Order: sequence, then C-alpha cells, then structure tokens
Amino acid sequence: MPKIVSPDGLNDRQRLFIKYYVANPNGARAASCAGYSARSARQIAYELLQRPLIAKLTRDGLDAKRKAAWDEFNARLARERKAMFHNVFRRLGVSQQRIKTMTDVSN
Repeated sequence: MPKIVSPDGLNDRQRLFIKYYVANPNGARAASCAGYSARSARQIAYELLQRPLIAKLTRDGLDAKRKAAWDEFNARLARERKAMFHNVFRRLGVSQQRIKTMTDVSN
C-alpha cells in the first residue's frame, strides 16, 4: 500500500502518532497506536520526535492541551471563589443585591 503524504510532508501514520502522543505523551504507545510495529515502537517514537516538524506539532498540541487545562482550572477556581463568598455573605445576613455586587467585583 503506497504511503500518502500530505503537502507538509507527513503521512497518515505520522499524523496519527502526533494525535496519540498529544493525547497521552508516551512515545512507544503513541507509535504502536498509530500503526507502527510494537517491537520497534520505542525507537520509531524517538526517531519521529527528532524530526523538527513532528516535534513542533507535538509541542504545539501539548501546549494547547496544557493551556486548556489551565483555563478550565482558573474558571473552576473563579466559580468556587464566587460560591464561597456568596455563602459567607449570605450567612452574615448581607442582602442578595449586595452579595451580587461584591462577588462581581471580586472577579
């Protein structure tokens, strides 16, 4: 079966390797899941990650994944902080309107 190469020079298995590596940065597992030989997956992963384009695409993918996780963490933290302040102020007898004003300003 002939290898189909895209304009950027990557074939389908290399693209799959990048996808699996970004999902779980284990080179041997990513290579094996992408269809490379399980016996040589570790060596193939090493060789693929030495290629500048593949290294850049995996790094970019991991950076995007890391940023998304960080953004989600910050959003959860903001929601928790708002809920915490709301509960504290409510227990202190502060009016609902005043609570809304104070929690909106704290973000």
